[in-house]
Amino acid sequence: MRDSLAAAAGRHRSPKVSGVAASLVGTVTRSDGTKQITLAGSPLYYFANDAQPRDTKGQAVGGIWWVVGANGQKITTQASSNNSSGY
Repeated sequence: MRDSLAAAAGRHRSPKVSGVAASLVGTVTRSDGTKQITLAGSPLYYFANDAQPRDTKGQAVGGIWWVVGANGQKITTQASSNNSSGY
């Protein structure tokens, strides 16, 4: 996970968002004491091989990692050619 999600969660009591209902956004405290941003109750992560905005190389890796929409629901369709097998 890139540090920006954890850092953003640590800077604000409530993460500031746009394009998504604020009521769906929150944080959880991780076992190391840092905060992590959540959407609809699920923690959000970056995929290590996504380098640019809109990269979705981690989509469907292992059949467990999914991009989520603004409603917090996983998007299970696959991107055309931007996918990678991951690791």
